[in-house]
Amino acid sequence: MKFIKYFSFFFLVKKKFVLSDLDGTLLDEPNGLSFENLTRLNKLIDSGLQFSIATGRDLKKAKKVLAGVHLKYPVILNNGAFLGNLKTGEFSKITTIPREIFSTIFSWSEMIKLKPIVMISFDQINKKVKMEKGTWGKKGIKYLTQDQIDNLISQDIVSLQFHAQKDDLFPFYQKILQEFPDQIKIVFIEDVGYKKLNINGEWFWLEINGPKAGKGNMMKELAMMFQYKLEDFVVFGDNINDLELMQMAGLSVAVEDAQPEIKEIADVITESSNNMGVVKFIEKNIDEFI
Repeated sequence: MKFIKYFSFFFLVKKKFVLSDLDGTLLDEPNGLSFENLTRLNKLIDSGLQFSIATGRDLKKAKKVLAGVHLKYPVILNNGAFLGNLKTGEFSKITTIPREIFSTIFSWSEMIKLKPIVMISFDQINKKVKMEKGTWGKKGIKYLTQDQIDNLISQDIVSLQFHAQKDDLFPFYQKILQEFPDQIKIVFIEDVGYKKLNINGEWFWLEINGPKAGKGNMMKELAMMFQYKLEDFVVFGDNINDLELMQMAGLSVAVEDAQPEIKEIADVITESSNNMGVVKFIEKNIDEFI
C-alpha cells in the first residue's frame, strides 16, 4: 500500500492549517463520524490543530454530520459558494451567479425540461440567504415546484443544482461549459451517496455557482483572514470537486479510495475514509502540523 509520494520537503515552516473534505474523505459513517473518529479528531483539535472543512454540503447538512466536532474556524460550504460559521449560521463570504448568465442557463434547462432540485439565493436588501430543496434518495426524486422557484428567482442566485442520470445531464453540462468557460464555477460529479445505496443508473450532480466560488477561492479567503500562505495549507480530498483545492495547497493528501484523478495529483496517499485515513495521517504527523 502506498502512503507517501514525497513528503519530507513540506514541514519546514510554521504551524499548518488543515482542510478536509467530508463525504468520501473524513466521514466514516453514512450520517457522520463514528465515535472513535470524532473522539480522535477532537483530541487533535484540542491539542492545537488548526482544522476546518471544505465540503459540497450546505450549512444545515454540514452542521448535522459535524455535530460534536470542536470546530473553531469558518467552513467552506456548497463547493465554495459560501464561507460560513456552523455555530452561528452566519456567512462571512457569499458568492452569486451573474444575473444574465443565470437567466440564460435557467432558460436552457426549461427548454430541455430539466428541473432543478436545489436553488439558493441571496436577498441583497434583507441580507438573507434562502434555499429551496427537493428530495432524493431511495424513495425517489421530487424536483422543485414552480412556487419554490418563484420564491427565489427574482433574487441573486448563489447556486443552481440539478440531479439526474448522467446521460441526461452531460450534454447540458457541456453546453454551459462551452458558453461560459470562465464566468461561473461548475461541478459535475457522480452522486456517491446513490452509488453506496446501490440505486440503479449513473446519477450525477450538476452544480452551478458564481465565478468567485470554489473550494480553492475560499481557501484563499481563509488564508487572508488568518494571515496564512497557501503553502501553509494541508488539504484532504477524494473527488474532482477537491481538485482545485489540492492543486493550490502546500500539501495535498488523497484517501486511498479517492478518484484516480485525485490520487494522481496528490502528494500523499493515506488510508481510506472507512479506515479513518485523515485522522490517522494527522496523528502520525501531529508534531509537524502544530
